[in-house]
Amino acid sequence: MFLDKIQKYRNRLKHTEISYNDIDNDDLFWAWKDLQLILHLYILTQIGFTKNDIKHFYYIEKLNSRSPSQASD
Repeated sequence: MFLDKIQKYRNRLKHTEISYNDIDNDDLFWAWKDLQLILHLYILTQIGFTKNDIKHFYYIEKLNSRSPSQASD
């Protein structure tokens, strides 16, 4: 899904006559952030950080422990 979306954006920019203004910039922004996170996680694992270290860096436990009412605040 994620890779298909990125590939479609790339193909639309490369092979059609559209401007950058015609693209959903919010969608592209979040796709970029997803790709950035994947790259960060990959680099951290390659330099030797454990899954628990990475969870600590990204506050995964805190995010998972929040109730739905806290998340909307």
